Amino acid sequence: MSNLHSIIYTSKSTINWTDSELKGLLNKAHHKNQQRGITGILIYINDRFIQVIEAENPLVLHQLMETIQMDERHEEIFTLFQSPILERAFPSWTMGLLKCADAREFEELSGYADVDLFMQDIRTWNRWNPAFEFLKLFYQKNTGL
Repeated sequence: MSNLHSIIYTSKSTINWTDSELKGLLNKAHHKNQQRGITGILIYINDRFIQVIEAENPLVLHQLMETIQMDERHEEIFTLFQSPILERAFPSWTMGLLKCADAREFEELSGYADVDLFMQDIRTWNRWNPAFEFLKLFYQKNTGL
């Protein structure tokens, strides 16, 4: 059995995030997650988030989830998946941000990828991972695509 663990959750934002605020969130998460050995991805579409977080230490993930649950910028937080995993879905992303909107503001930002292009790519990947399935469902539900 692997020592890796993953949590996937969704939440509704209580604020209307500006591009500047999302950039700040990505930069802060990137730095903190690198220190704690966390990888993952955050997708923001229509005031909804889905996040995949992965780490070797499940306690680190639970501490992060406690922080998120106390964060007043989130409501309707639902854990979709919480389990040991065999491999990281996002091994080189200390935090990737995908935002379904005008991506020009984010193109130069490390850790950012266009959500529409990412979802096109994920459909062609030959490996199965529960994270990919949740991300596809979230994307379809929130974009109608």
